[in-house]
Amino acid sequence: MPEQPENAPDNIVRQFHRSATRFYLANIIVLLLLAAILFAGSRLNFYREAFIGVSLAFLLWIFNANRLLTCPKCRARLRSSEGLIRMPRACQQCGVKLRASR
Repeated sequence: MPEQPENAPDNIVRQFHRSATRFYLANIIVLLLLAAILFAGSRLNFYREAFIGVSLAFLLWIFNANRLLTCPKCRARLRSSEGLIRMPRACQQCGVKLRASR
């Protein structure tokens, strides 16, 4: 069976699925890291100081997390109408389908 080109619909869906998995994994890691810093801050009595740094890091992450999620075809940053809570079905830039139909 011949190999499909990189821009074949099945390959794009697979690439996007890998990208979305990395995006969710990075979000979980950042959340756990921030929670661990706050927990350590409360145990070591520097909770107020840790809270300011964690809050700033959280805001920076929220506004830059979408850099991890790009269209496999045109490399545009993705966002759905619901933000990044629900993954977009298609790229807003080039219109390629990113998720398989059910």
